[in-house]
Amino acid sequence: MKSSWPISPADASTIDQMHPVLTWSIPGWTPEDYEVVIEPLGGGTPLVDQWVSAAAVCTSDCTWMTNTTLSDGDYQWQVRGYTAGVGASEFSTTWTFELNSKVELVSPSSGAT
Repeated sequence: MKSSWPISPADASTIDQMHPVLTWSIPGWTPEDYEVVIEPLGGGTPLVDQWVSAAAVCTSDCTWMTNTTLSDGDYQWQVRGYTAGVGASEFSTTWTFELNSKVELVSPSSGAT
């Protein structure tokens, strides 16, 4: 059974960070490491597939920023835990996000100084 570990970015949200910051909750057990996967929406070859140490990214929740630069587009991400002697868990629920790095100028208006 999959758990819903992801917290942010919110499912189906739009972000503007080319190096997304992902946050997930710690499951009911204590993993030593997490595998974080980001891939194009609908699947395919992962653009990010990295193991991170729980000690390095977790306090009350886990927060990690990818060092891989993503292009504008639609993505899905999930995470799973690992503990020695037990192995890897199933992946969490898959969440999606749209990356739109184009910043829209709201103020000052065109021609204003």
